[in-house]
Amino acid sequence: MLKVQPQLRAHAGALTGAMVDVYAASQRRFTADQQAHYVYSPRELTRWMRGMHEALAPLEALSVEGLVRLWAHEALRLFQDRLVAPAERAWTDAAIDAAARAHFPAADLGAALARPILFSSWLTRHYAPVAREELRDYMRARLRVFCEEELDVPLVLFNDVLDHVLRIDRVFRQPQGHALLIGVSGAGKTTLARFAAWMNGLAVVQVRAHRGYGAADFDEDLRAVLRRSGCGGERVCFILDESNVLDAGFLERMNTLLASSEVPGLFEGDDLAALLTACREGAQRDGLLLDAPDELFRWFTQQVARNLHVVFTMNPPAAGLAQRAATSPALFNRCVLDWFGDWSDQALFQVARELTLRVDLDRAGFAAPDTLPVAYAGLALPASHRDAVANACVAAHQAVRA
Repeated sequence: MLKVQPQLRAHAGALTGAMVDVYAASQRRFTADQQAHYVYSPRELTRWMRGMHEALAPLEALSVEGLVRLWAHEALRLFQDRLVAPAERAWTDAAIDAAARAHFPAADLGAALARPILFSSWLTRHYAPVAREELRDYMRARLRVFCEEELDVPLVLFNDVLDHVLRIDRVFRQPQGHALLIGVSGAGKTTLARFAAWMNGLAVVQVRAHRGYGAADFDEDLRAVLRRSGCGGERVCFILDESNVLDAGFLERMNTLLASSEVPGLFEGDDLAALLTACREGAQRDGLLLDAPDELFRWFTQQVARNLHVVFTMNPPAAGLAQRAATSPALFNRCVLDWFGDWSDQALFQVARELTLRVDLDRAGFAAPDTLPVAYAGLALPASHRDAVANACVAAHQAVRA
């Protein structure tokens, strides 16, 4: 992997040891008995190496601190994003820091591991670290265009939104990148997926289930998506929410599609003949002369794998994910899981503050009482009048949620 950065080859052993340490520690700490999706296999190390290689390859040079920061970023995406509890995420932060100290003692780890660790290619030519406020300003400007062109939705760019958008963007950058987004209703899973798809130039397709919508309708929608991504070479984001899964067969088809980039039996008879004709024309556009049905269908599945990104959104099941993982293993094996969970107190505070900016809440002589109940742990004390109001909004939401 470090062949693309010759000046860093001396750190290959340290990098390998740090990766193995974090992987082994996570595998011991988190098990499927705790959560059905806490399953770790050597595939994680492959994904880790591939993600780092893709980021390193186009760079002209990189410092040791830059290498450690990239290593830590990929570790957080692989091992932390799926975790449910804040304490579990804090444990992963500590494990990554400990591995870095053990294997890169001479590096400036204060700078290399400073949180938040955010990477994006939106502000630079390459996939590189970005500052949160610079990213927020950029996304705010792009969001205005998105609202004009695609979806007019009020979206507050609080910290969690920035984090989740970058995670989804990272999935869309990967070949056969699919995402499983789990969080409460209203957490913005679908909206953020649509925004990230728009930022990446993907066409968005969503299932719109209606009364009488059945397996035949879903198959037709699926055929249309596969034709666009396979024959037409169009980059497509296919978003499916669990509320639209009205038949167990829907998930069976998606499970097969994720595992093999095809759904056996979906194209038959006239549909298959028309598909092969379209594939022949598409292959010719790519300079390929294919004629045999097997060759054409193989080319079709390769195109689907290259161009189709599936996003499955769902609420956290009350009984856990064990049943879903057992019936649809590819959802967890082939998708990158991003746990949105419930709204954090920080998110509630930032949203309340953002939505009251146009309200005259500033009071020059205001002094918050010592008895002010602190609902948001990050509240700066002594609190301004505006912050005290936002804090009260958090307290009200917590009371309703309890």
